[in-house]
Amino acid sequence: FLAYRPDGAVHTSCYLATPRANLTLSEYLDSSETAKEKDPFCFIATAAYGTPMHHHLDLFRWFRDEYLAESRAGLAFIDLYYQYGPIVANFISDKPALRAMVRGLLFLPAMALEAYNSSLEN
Repeated sequence: FLAYRPDGAVHTSCYLATPRANLTLSEYLDSSETAKEKDPFCFIATAAYGTPMHHHLDLFRWFRDEYLAESRAGLAFIDLYYQYGPIVANFISDKPALRAMVRGLLFLPAMALEAYNSSLEN
């Protein structure tokens, strides 16, 4: 797939995959094609929006890759998220009211990231 990134670049690293609870951060950060095929996306946001292609997910991925992955605390958060995110995503995926609530909770962070990303481009 080709996907638009918030930085304006078009890339081909968007892969559809089934989230796995046992994916480790080191597997994710591995640069091999095998590891890229396991790119877990944003589990909870994907479940909430019902698609891995929603533009808010690009913002969350950008924030993960550009900021969270640059610090020990961020990497620890990512690791915990990859461990527990699929469980939460599975729980909300078939509950429309919970999915809507999560979308509502993600709206302000997504708007803040979009505004911040836009300010970097100017």
